[in-house]
Amino acid sequence: MRELLIVFQEGFDEANITVMVNGKEVRRDMGVSTNPLLGEAYETSVELPAKGAQVGVEVTNRGLKAITKVSGKPKACSSPLRTTSW
Repeated sequence: MRELLIVFQEGFDEANITVMVNGKEVRRDMGVSTNPLLGEAYETSVELPAKGAQVGVEVTNRGLKAITKVSGKPKACSSPLRTTSW
């Protein structure tokens, strides 16, 4: 197993966020808002299978969704999902 760090940055105001790995819900957070001093709303880590996975993030109360495939060797400071300014 590998771990993926997801950082939610600017533009969140009482957002309801769901994170999915290979179509299964692995995390749900309600009322997420950006801290204006830090420009960051929230960060979370999810476990991924060693062979890679499809990772999805949904902001359910705004009807927004993004899915990306994550595979290969982990890289420091990589950003496969960009959720800024939703």
